[in-house]
Amino acid sequence: MLSSLTTLKESIKGTVRQPGEEGFNLSKWAPNATKPSKIIVTPKETEDIAQAIKYASSEGLTIAVRGGGHSTSTASASDNLLVDMREMTKIRVDEANKIAYIQAGARTHDLEVETIKFGLAAVVGIVNPQVSIGGYCLTGGIGYSTGQYGLALDNLVSATVVLASGEIVQTSESKNPDLFWAIRGGGSHVVPHDVLDLRLLITSLYDGVGGPNFGIVAEVGVKLHAQRPDAYVISYIYVPAQLPQVVEALNEWQKVQKDREAVQFLITLGPDGKPYVIINGVCNSSQEEGESTFKRFLDLGPANVTNAQIPYAEVSNLANAFNELPGNKLMVGAHVDTFDLPQVQKSWDTWNELVKKAPFSVFMYEFYPYKTIAKVPVEQTAFAQRHELMTVLCGVIWTDDSFTPSARDELLRLRSVISGSSSKEAQDSLGYVNYADPFSTLNDTDEYAKKLFGPNYARLQEIKKKYDPKMVFNRPIHQKRTEPRAASPSPGMHQSVSDLKASCKGSVCEPGDEGYNNSKWAPNSTKSAKVIVTPEEIEDIVSAVKFARSQGLVIAVRGGGHSSSTSSATDGLLINMWKMTKIRVDQDAQIGYVQAGALMWEVEEETIKYGLGACAGLCSEVSIGGYTLGGGLGHSLGKYGAGCDNLVSATVVLANGDTVQASESENPDLLWGLKGGGSNFGVVAELGLKLHPQRADAYAISYVYPPSQLEAVVVTVKEWRAEQKQHETICLLVSLGADGKPYAIINGVSNSSQKEGEAAFRRFLDLGPVHITNAQVPWQSVCRLADVMNTIPKGKVFVGAHIDNFDAPQVQKSWDAWSEIIESAPFSILMYEFYPDNKVLEAPIQSAAFAQRNPFTTVLCAIMGIDESDDFAPRAWDELLNLKKIVSASSSQAAQESLGYANYGDPFSTRNETDEYARKLFGPNYPRLQEVKKKYDPDMVFNRWFAIRPTV
Repeated sequence: MLSSLTTLKESIKGTVRQPGEEGFNLSKWAPNATKPSKIIVTPKETEDIAQAIKYASSEGLTIAVRGGGHSTSTASASDNLLVDMREMTKIRVDEANKIAYIQAGARTHDLEVETIKFGLAAVVGIVNPQVSIGGYCLTGGIGYSTGQYGLALDNLVSATVVLASGEIVQTSESKNPDLFWAIRGGGSHVVPHDVLDLRLLITSLYDGVGGPNFGIVAEVGVKLHAQRPDAYVISYIYVPAQLPQVVEALNEWQKVQKDREAVQFLITLGPDGKPYVIINGVCNSSQEEGESTFKRFLDLGPANVTNAQIPYAEVSNLANAFNELPGNKLMVGAHVDTFDLPQVQKSWDTWNELVKKAPFSVFMYEFYPYKTIAKVPVEQTAFAQRHELMTVLCGVIWTDDSFTPSARDELLRLRSVISGSSSKEAQDSLGYVNYADPFSTLNDTDEYAKKLFGPNYARLQEIKKKYDPKMVFNRPIHQKRTEPRAASPSPGMHQSVSDLKASCKGSVCEPGDEGYNNSKWAPNSTKSAKVIVTPEEIEDIVSAVKFARSQGLVIAVRGGGHSSSTSSATDGLLINMWKMTKIRVDQDAQIGYVQAGALMWEVEEETIKYGLGACAGLCSEVSIGGYTLGGGLGHSLGKYGAGCDNLVSATVVLANGDTVQASESENPDLLWGLKGGGSNFGVVAELGLKLHPQRADAYAISYVYPPSQLEAVVVTVKEWRAEQKQHETICLLVSLGADGKPYAIINGVSNSSQKEGEAAFRRFLDLGPVHITNAQVPWQSVCRLADVMNTIPKGKVFVGAHIDNFDAPQVQKSWDAWSEIIESAPFSILMYEFYPDNKVLEAPIQSAAFAQRNPFTTVLCAIMGIDESDDFAPRAWDELLNLKKIVSASSSQAAQESLGYANYGDPFSTRNETDEYARKLFGPNYPRLQEVKKKYDPDMVFNRWFAIRPTV
């Protein structure tokens, strides 16, 4: 054993210690919860954990894992090998996607300090800043912001897990989703609060439920939320005579409690040895609002008053006194649904007897908006405590060793009294799982496991069979007699990825690698790719395609990442075009050769240097590749047609890795298919775009009108449309303003002199807008006029509608439908886009794959600012399609049945079980597209956007 232990020490970056060596530390918050380990491994990276597991398995050692060390059971202690996570504390914040990647040993307070630097926060705990983030969020995670964003585990987006074999795997909704489901409430290495003994699991020997039945979680990815820099807090102390008034005030306050408010009602002895009632409260708001929220408690006349507006990062420090309590400790949770004076008085009386023997003992009622937890379906995660029962923490703390034998019984008696007047459901509950210390190691039967996990128990057993069939992470006593299934083999691709990395000039990243970035404009439209290749040259794309095919990985291509569908995301291999942005202008031929990852603003800035412009779109952050291949509507539409009609050549990497040119003289059928056919035929590396003479500036307006002027605005738009020139466009935008009020906004561009522009839009100025912006702006700035769209937070979904009837009643109905949506998604908009369509209509429908050559007006319907923890999120797509239906309801049948503009077709683009939507989008061009597909991609390798079926 000594030889192999020496090998273990040499193989890891962390430390390996034995008793007597410097740094050997078994301590925990509760000294009664320790065990004399033979070996302590303190990892510094995930690979160290893998080596520790392999070593323990080879030597027949049981394992425990210690995070913050803040439990009161022996679940996080071991006689054999202890994995101490206290140096696995790195925190990385992905500000753009509002995700924090946190090593599981990091403390909740450290997380708050780091995330608030970005104006963000996670859902973190309330009892102690030294609790580790791993156990806290993987077994539940109730905190001050639970009312706003749910449990910590409901905000988990990914995890890195070391399995019993030592294999390191990634988990998320798209990658090992069954394992991801299980660790959210089934735990990882920690229950409660910090860690769970791999030998003595909550369910120990029962084919897997909870705890590290599946592996040790090394890192978690958690969703972050916008957070103000400070919060209002109170701590009001009352004498026992005031107990009736405090209970009454709490019952009244609870009736009006808001999602951002939380209160703890604590019974404890003070420093003077006398009993007191304490109200601790947090309001995630301004001081003024906080004072108003808690005024009723101040009006009771507390004996001691503390209140202040404090930095948000310090909120988790409010219970720091718990860290300093001396002596042995046991804690348990109770659930109650009755909170009245008789019930609280009985609990007080029982506690009053207890503190004579264990003077630091407490009980604490936790008032959170539990409805946020309850509204999540119980089967959505392994966490089964989806109810509105109130949590009560019961803690027995003592220094007299003679009390030790009776401590557990005294704790459970207090718990029984507290829940005694509540319903049978509350009385039978084990209490909040992270407080369930007395039950977590009682594993002679699976009684407590079944009770804790309820209807999720059976599924957890099946997942255990898959990921730990040999039961490495526990010692079976009542194991099922059925043969466990072998774990599904994971692709043996590590060496192949290494080869891919060596062959590419650009970067190749796997989850966990520095530079791994699967972010998009709409965070709800991402997936966790196994591999992200960011090419710098065409050969990198070739290597990526060949690698993906050899490994059976689904390929997606991300340009600007500005869609709200998953068409540019995958759980396979993502080709990220963000470094393929070179632009070369052939001034004589008036052609721009543009790599497909270049963004709209980059194209405009480069081409205007030559007095030329491309047919670019409305949004600066959209990539030229996706914009052009999907159609391409923009300010130059009236003069030069759609973006796809100006595509003269393309360099394409096909499914077999071949690189081909497409033009009118070389593979013309492929060029035809690319002009509106999107990403169906290969990865387009470079586009040749026809450029046109462009003046250096244009006239732009943004006029804002109140709702009372809506009808007048609509009438004026119709009048203007009758005289609209080819170089003029306007958009009618329905949106909330910065003041939170609804407005109608006219944004317009005239590709002309200021004088001509002022004349073109004078009628809109004459309406008397409440806010006026107009100016002659550099042409390259025109695509930036809508840049505010790039900064909208949270989830987003959008779709296009087509209309051929535009009048005040139709717009008013659409406005009314939009008004209901903004209550849940406040950044939502409607945008009517008025382009001159003559050039698009002049081109025969068979001239390009793009088939939307109709006289319809395009309307963008966008639901934005979706909080994924809100109950609105699951129905956002349905609400979006209903809004689309209302917008086009008074138009012709053809308009109503249209999918809308192809590049706004997000709800339909990935519904590729059949080719129904592809047929509808491409209309009479679909049969020819099938022939092109058969020639260039017969195996349907490229199938992420309105997937075309090849001709059979």
